[in-house]
Amino acid sequence: MPKEKRARIGEGDRAFAEVVADFRSMRYLTQQDLAQRIGVSYQQVQKYEKAKNRISIGRAFLIAEALDVSLATLIQLSCRPEIETADHQVARLLTTFRSIRDPVARTEVCRIAEFFARRSVKSWESSVSETHSL
Repeated sequence: MPKEKRARIGEGDRAFAEVVADFRSMRYLTQQDLAQRIGVSYQQVQKYEKAKNRISIGRAFLIAEALDVSLATLIQLSCRPEIETADHQVARLLTTFRSIRDPVARTEVCRIAEFFARRSVKSWESSVSETHSL
């Protein structure tokens, strides 16, 4: 019987693996935690994250579910290297915010974000007025 030809790991596979690893650590999950959630060994998760083994579409769905993020988000972030760091941060913030179930905590997170946004605007306005006064 002829030996099956293994699919080569491509740049897309590596990018997807990196995004998975980022989201896993962002969720404060160990490789063991993720492995248990998707029904594989932690060694398999290591191989996925190091792009030693390709992630099947079925496994990708399970990973996305385990990380509480849409598969579309994982794919978009891995397929679009032109997405700026700020866009990654927005996606990260939104997915993290979605995981907060307590409405009071959600309100507090919004207040904190608004505080820093106002502080940023004031700092920017101050630097602009200093520049124009020169």
